[in-house]
Amino acid sequence: MQSISLIVPSWHYWAEPLKLQPLWELYYATHLRHSFPDSEVDIIDLRESAARDEAYVIPERDIYVYWLMKSADSREVYDIVRKLKKLYPKSAHIGGGTHVDFVTEESAEVFDTVVLGTAEEVLLDAIRDTRAGRSEKIYRSSQKPPFSDYHHAERDFLPKSRIVSDRHFEKYGGVPGTGVYFSRGCNFRCNFCVYNNPNKFEWRKPEQITAEIEYLKREYGVQGVNLRDEVCLPPHPKTAIDYIEAIGRTGVIWRGQTIPM
Repeated sequence: MQSISLIVPSWHYWAEPLKLQPLWELYYATHLRHSFPDSEVDIIDLRESAARDEAYVIPERDIYVYWLMKSADSREVYDIVRKLKKLYPKSAHIGGGTHVDFVTEESAEVFDTVVLGTAEEVLLDAIRDTRAGRSEKIYRSSQKPPFSDYHHAERDFLPKSRIVSDRHFEKYGGVPGTGVYFSRGCNFRCNFCVYNNPNKFEWRKPEQITAEIEYLKREYGVQGVNLRDEVCLPPHPKTAIDYIEAIGRTGVIWRGQTIPM
């Protein structure tokens, strides 16, 4: 049985690295677990060791996956890859995320393989090819199918203490809360933003939103959700109403940020 680990770096730039959840790592770990039932998939979370200034040892895996959303993580992740290549020369390293999309040439010098764009399908291709010994250096996404075709992030890869935090809603009663993504992408062209990948909105269906929140309530006692979407409410009124009603049916409180339209 092959082993696949997604690595969460220290998030050293946050005052409280454990306050937020590594939602994309959880999302892709879920996707890989459903796609490769013959593999052991886990998440190696380095945030707590870094917060305590403790040394950490990363166990050997066949494949390591890194989802680099922020360039602030890149130096640390590059160092981790280089060290692991020396420790475990037979392991493979696959990188993706916004940083890799924009700094592809540099990233390709570090990772064995990089995946560009929304990576559900190309990540599977990269892992299959790596297993078969015929991996390519770069895999490019066709951006199909949409976000709603995939399972929400399962949270059991991490202990409950790293999934639920009362700090999300400390100004609103401190209820147990967690982060969620109900959409990705953006069809606006703001010059200051790099998160419009894909360059269109992809929203979860209302029933998916309700189901994910009910899962979080049932398994983790969540009473509030922090919408981490880049644009937390759909610009189209009809879509926004369906979206908000889907949250409202669950009885949780919620928060998010967006920009004036």
